[in-house]
Amino acid sequence: MSLENFIRTVFLHDLRKMVYDANLHYLGIGNISLGIEFLGACLDEYPFNKSGESKKRFKIGIEHFLSKIDPRYSKFNQRSSPYYLYKNLRCGMAHVIRPQGKVHFTSRKESKSDGTKHLCQSEGRLILVCEDFYDHFAQSCKMLIEKLPTLTNIKIKEPYLTIVNHN
Repeated sequence: MSLENFIRTVFLHDLRKMVYDANLHYLGIGNISLGIEFLGACLDEYPFNKSGESKKRFKIGIEHFLSKIDPRYSKFNQRSSPYYLYKNLRCGMAHVIRPQGKVHFTSRKESKSDGTKHLCQSEGRLILVCEDFYDHFAQSCKMLIEKLPTLTNIKIKEPYLTIVNHN
């Protein structure tokens, strides 16, 4: 499966169904947080499986994609931020499957009921509304797809995922 097909299938189709159709908001946010690192990995010069690059890749994903949609992503991904998204969102979800610190998740329905908004602070917490977060991530994926033809690293042209059918 090509990189573009992977993005379209996994992020723009399957993850959307998870968030919007199945209302699996918690799992959706976890996958989005890891997907941000994937966006960054597409832009760096290293092989996808190179270890030790997660912080850099997550930052690239934020700076080159999500912060173009909403600059607050960059603000909240600074090490000095009490919400430092790399540590509190990405690492929390990747290592212990829960956010750390003052980052909290909700859905649009709950957010409306609570009077909160995506990327706003409430009672000292940073609120991430799953559907809004997904929409921003999906826009970022589309930005990456548009950029793919201009990327020259060999990893972009190679198949990203091999699916073996055992039938």
